Formats: sequence, structure tokens, C-alpha cells
Amino acid sequence: MRPGIWRTSPAPEILAPSTVQFRVSAHRNGQVTVPQGWAARVQPLKPNQAIQLEAFSIDGLHKLKITLLVAQGKAMEQPSPAKMGAMVEAVLAPKINRSVEGKVNLQKLRVDGADGFYATITDKELVGGTGKLPRGSWRRFTVGNSTHDGFLAAVTAYSNGQTDPGLAVWNSLKSVAHSPVLPKMALGPIVLCAPAGQKVEVLRRSEQASKVTAHTGSFGFNMTVDTFKVKAETPDSAWCQEDYSRRLTAKLEGNPRARIDPASVRVLDRGAFVQRRHHLLGRASPTQTVRVPNVFNFLGGKGHCTVVHLSIMPVTQANSILLEQVAKSISVAGPTPAD
Repeated sequence: MRPGIWRTSPAPEILAPSTVQFRVSAHRNGQVTVPQGWAARVQPLKPNQAIQLEAFSIDGLHKLKITLLVAQGKAMEQPSPAKMGAMVEAVLAPKINRSVEGKVNLQKLRVDGADGFYATITDKELVGGTGKLPRGSWRRFTVGNSTHDGFLAAVTAYSNGQTDPGLAVWNSLKSVAHSPVLPKMALGPIVLCAPAGQKVEVLRRSEQASKVTAHTGSFGFNMTVDTFKVKAETPDSAWCQEDYSRRLTAKLEGNPRARIDPASVRVLDRGAFVQRRHHLLGRASPTQTVRVPNVFNFLGGKGHCTVVHLSIMPVTQANSILLEQVAKSISVAGPTPAD
């Protein structure tokens, strides 16, 4: 679903920070906080070897790219501080002649659980300007690296603002022990416990809409948290459920490969949320139909709705238990958006 952009003031909870975890290895998860008004994407580059984290502000002023090199066992060889500093200097060396600084001012990263170095240079031809720059032009350029338990991080940050909040994203990067206990995540106005995905996206299509998706391919568990503008000024959760379900039914009408089993539909009151459950019947082959459980949780807000959509495929006992664990954990961070 891709709602249109409404020219109204954005609700602040739509742009709220999101803290997500993602799978790094069998033993470690990564955790990162995406700031207010930012989007991010985490995805594997090479299975069990490298992961890329990209983040950017929706106003286009800042961009960050972090490549995680994953340990091939429980332990990872840590490069020496001298080598880490030298790597930063080597990347920035070709750009020094165009910089205001004229040299690499190496700084030590100071955050708990990580060691590293970074340096920032400013383009002397672009410094001081306030106008919009051509695509791909940046006033400030930061290179850094850091060591964490289970992975190394190589960082590149770009900024056209007075400060660079992208560095705060890097500073929030943590290595967390993988545990059978589901990690708690904050996704805009929603708090829930969900498995750390192999792919995680925090997408903000505009100042009026945001979307978070987590896909854990090896588990067969899928989760989407979507906040979108609606015409109603103060829709409650029941209104959001009815409006969304009506449009979903219309979208599937006439689809020969997928339909909702009407006998499976349940709509339940869950306090701040209204929950809808149904089974989607899909065609796996001309002779085989699969039944996919879907759980939706709807939350009304100021001119917008939020829906938490959970589904599993394949349907196994482990996945069914996981679906119920996540569904029961969903809550609102602080007051409900409509309050």
C-alpha cells in the first residue's frame, strides 16, 4: 500500500526514533537507533561475511553508510589502534588538498562497547554555503571505523548541515548477544518484542508516512509496521481496522491466486489496539492451497493510522508460537497518539 502525501503537519510520533536489532551471526545481533525523521536499511552483502547499514535523513541533508565485517567464528581478530587510524588516513588522503582542514585530524571514538577512530574534512569550495547542492555534492565527509564484539564497522558519513547527526547513528551501533528471548524494539509509536531480522528497513516515505519492515528469512516470520495518513482527522483504532480491511478485500477481489477465508476472520478489542486475524488462502500449485495466518493490530492517531502486520510462512509449530509471542508483546510507547 502506498498512500498519497497529504499536505498537513506531520504527527511527531510518526517521525519518532526507532531502535531495531538485526542478525549478525549465530551468536550476535546488531542494534542501532534510527533518529527522528531518518530512514534506514540493513541487509546482508555476503552471507555470513558482510552486512550493510544505510541511513539518511528525509530532508536530504545527511547520509550514512556502515559496512559490518562479520566474524567467522565466536571471536574476531581486532586490528591494532595504529592500523585503524592508518585506514582512516588512507581513505581521506586523496581529498585533503580540497579540504579546509588541510590535514587529517584523527579522533578517537568514545562510546561504550566499541573502540575506533574517525576524521572529518570540509570541502573548501562548498563550506559556508546554505543553498541546496547538486546531487552527490557534500560539504562534510567523515570516515571512521570501530571494533565491536563479533564484527568490525567501516563508516562513511556525508552531511550538508551545520552538524552531522549521522554520527549519532554510528554511536548507537551495538553488539548484543543473540538470545532465545525476543529483543524489545521501538518502532515509532509501537513497542514490541520481535526476532532480529536478516533484513530490516525503517522507511520514511515523507514527513507524513513511515514504514518499518523486518524479514527473518530463515525463520519464515514477517513483520511490517506501517503508519500512513488518512482523510479522517481523528480516526480511532476501530475506524482504521474497518478502512484498511475494506481496501484489502477490494485489492484481493478477483485475484485467482489469493483470497481471505471469511470463516477465519476475527476482530478483537486489545485495549489501545483493534486486532484482526484471518487466514489468507494462496495457490502454491494448481492442486495445492496453502493457508497463511495473518495478524493485524490497528492504532488510531491524529490524522493517521498505524498497522502492525504479522505473518508466517511456512506454517510450523515453532513459527506459530513465535507469531503469538510477538502479537502478545505489542504495546504503545507512552500515551496513545490520539491522546
